[in-house]
Amino acid sequence: MKLTFFKITKRVLIAVVAVFMLQACDDGLTDINVNPTQADQLDPQFKFTRALLQTSEGRFESWRGNLIHASSMIQHLSSLTTAWSGDRYTINTEYTGAFWNSMYPNAVKTIEDVIAQVEDDPEMVNMYSQARILRVFIYHRLTDFYGDIPYSEAGKGFIEGISNPVYDPQEEIYRDMINELTEAVAALSEGPLTFGSNDLLFGGDIEQWRRFGNSLKLRLGMRMSNVDPAAARSAVESAVNAPGGVMQNNDDIAWVNHVDQSGINRYGVGEVFHDFGLTGHNFALSETFVNILLDAENGNANVDPRLQHIGRVYNADGSVRTANVLEYQGVPNGLMAAEISNNWSLSDADLKPYVMPNREGLVNYDKPNIFQSYAEVRFLLAEAAERGWNVPGDAQTHYEAGIEAAMQHMNLYGFSISDGEIQEYISNVPAADLEQIATQKWIALFLNGYEAYAEWRRTGFPVLTPVNFPGNESNGQIPRRIIYPIQEPGNNRANYEAAVSRQGPDLLTTRMWWDVP
Repeated sequence: MKLTFFKITKRVLIAVVAVFMLQACDDGLTDINVNPTQADQLDPQFKFTRALLQTSEGRFESWRGNLIHASSMIQHLSSLTTAWSGDRYTINTEYTGAFWNSMYPNAVKTIEDVIAQVEDDPEMVNMYSQARILRVFIYHRLTDFYGDIPYSEAGKGFIEGISNPVYDPQEEIYRDMINELTEAVAALSEGPLTFGSNDLLFGGDIEQWRRFGNSLKLRLGMRMSNVDPAAARSAVESAVNAPGGVMQNNDDIAWVNHVDQSGINRYGVGEVFHDFGLTGHNFALSETFVNILLDAENGNANVDPRLQHIGRVYNADGSVRTANVLEYQGVPNGLMAAEISNNWSLSDADLKPYVMPNREGLVNYDKPNIFQSYAEVRFLLAEAAERGWNVPGDAQTHYEAGIEAAMQHMNLYGFSISDGEIQEYISNVPAADLEQIATQKWIALFLNGYEAYAEWRRTGFPVLTPVNFPGNESNGQIPRRIIYPIQEPGNNRANYEAAVSRQGPDLLTTRMWWDVP
């Protein structure tokens, strides 16, 4: 069973000490000439904690990958500064490379090191299996962002001396990730060692790791639905029917709870919003997002009760301007500088009541980062049922349960939405179909821009109107991928060129394997 908030916080504090110990000893990991399979290695439990926190991201990559690009391109967020290149489909190579340049030398290297240390010890079979599941999570975000990526040889510079890893085709990566999840879940068993309190997701709970592995397989299977429906259906159905099944309730949510301590222990998204202050980058909720939550096209007939918690309207001094959500106004994506200065400046005495993410309750230093939610699982099951695949339950039941779970998991941030509010909202939403299921999932994935961006490209829902900012790099269309880091053609030219030749030009408009029209 999921630990209480208090217990998780205590667990994090214990792990924090371990992480600092690891950082002190491990800053020069690639320069230490020791065999990673020998006993003088650092405890893999400490490394696993570090891998989880690195996967959960710091400010650098959260800002540039999750917020500036993914969350803006699918119109959860917008910005009152033209520096947000993802909001305008322009290219800033420091920003486009940030997620890659953070994940590979950190989360990827650490998880590969953990796996190399535990994979041959039968007593560590659970640790090995949990590390394999986390490894899949790390790589699937990378491949869904960039396309073909280093996978089979990635993170092996220290372990195997591979300094120029091949870029694997995304199709092969997906096949292998699904196989990894299948094997890892099957190998989990009661009795052998786990990561225990160093496991920031589930505290070593084997049953919850099974459910997470199967739920992740459900996600990846559905991602293939347009390019290979037969393989997608097989993966989805096997995930649902595997030992342990998928997530059963909100206690199974895979999330890292952060603490307000320096460095890697803080929530990276929270660092972005607070380190720059209220006016640092003028972050705002997208007009598209706010209007959907307000049910604006239907005259506010069914206002989403999450909006009062997700958003706040602030005065320039940081005080809250209004608590009336009907006065909330999102900011259009892709504004030009003249539009910002004339209509949206914080210094304007007639400041419009545009709404920002709730800085105190939602995007502070000590808030959770959700890797995968139970709500997402129910929406995936709703889609599978709507497609006629062999999963228990019907689409409408899963759809309504997904909405309910998404509203209830706001409790993780300290908010409470009453059962009455939830049921009233559900009773007035359109019936389940592929568009409505995808739209509700898009809402539930707020602040998980990576997954929302991937799912929007797969489903096309909700229907978004692209911006056409002058000088954009995507012909006025929402980008289909992020370009590779600028250093890759120089550092790993042959493998980079092979990937580009196979996948297509290294452009924002190039579609990846699973993203078919």
